[in-house]
Amino acid sequence: MNKILLLLSICFSNLFCQIDTTALSFFPLDEGNYWEFASLYIDWPMPTYEYSYSSSEIVGDTIMPNGYKYKVMITKSIPSDGYQDSTFYRVDSTSANVYRYYPFADSENHEFLFDSLKALKGDTSYSRHDLLSIYDTPLTVCLDVYSDTTLGIETEIKFFHDRTFASGQTYKLARNFGLINVSYTEFVHFQTDLVFAKINGLEFGIPLSIESENILPVKFSLGQNYPNPFNSNTTIPIIIPQTGKLRLTVYDILGKKIKVLINGEIEPGLHNIIFDGSSLASGVYFFVMNFEEHFQTKKFVIIK
Repeated sequence: MNKILLLLSICFSNLFCQIDTTALSFFPLDEGNYWEFASLYIDWPMPTYEYSYSSSEIVGDTIMPNGYKYKVMITKSIPSDGYQDSTFYRVDSTSANVYRYYPFADSENHEFLFDSLKALKGDTSYSRHDLLSIYDTPLTVCLDVYSDTTLGIETEIKFFHDRTFASGQTYKLARNFGLINVSYTEFVHFQTDLVFAKINGLEFGIPLSIESENILPVKFSLGQNYPNPFNSNTTIPIIIPQTGKLRLTVYDILGKKIKVLINGEIEPGLHNIIFDGSSLASGVYFFVMNFEEHFQTKKFVIIK
């Protein structure tokens, strides 16, 4: 009996040693976890702007026809317009791979690799590959792993480039938060940002109001200018959540102030600032935005 207990102890020890809890925390799927996102869609050459807001929640689990148990994520619009989407995810605790059930996936289990949570900078994978089997090279690459602030919390970020549906799409996963950003810039610009999360009972950020049909932005944001690089004019999208004092300044790579674009009180909403850089030499420059006590910087490039 003692030998059996010893063998069982060794087996369980080996199993738990293989579970990378840090990696798993980049896609937290506990029941009750809840996220709210703000999305901005910009179409050009005659820019049109559209905001949308959504929530995602883990409501439970279910066993699908392939025999695997999946977590059920429900996504809804904010405010509710009747739209609701259900997606099904499972995480392999030893490989830290996330799989999504999809009845039309080209695989025996009708699922596909959604994310590889152990990915480090430079690692590639065939995430979502079974949906688009025409590709013979890895579709997803981890561009960087770094520390940054998410909803006021210092955490680790994994930054991915995903070529599954469009070459210009990127997304970010944050430790203990999951998905925090999706961005696509090619023929249009689409950006989704996490603005509120409830993870394992703890709340982060400011929840969106679901009582008003005219939801204002919930946080300030200095968007990436477009086009970028450019040689004459470019547009800088700025999102302001409330009336306040804004200062937007252009600096060169040495920190020399080039021009103050805005310095004064500004109303809430989306503002598109046109910057004429035709008089500047080719090189790297920075937009620096100060709004009340907040601060953000974006790099841009001028090519002549």
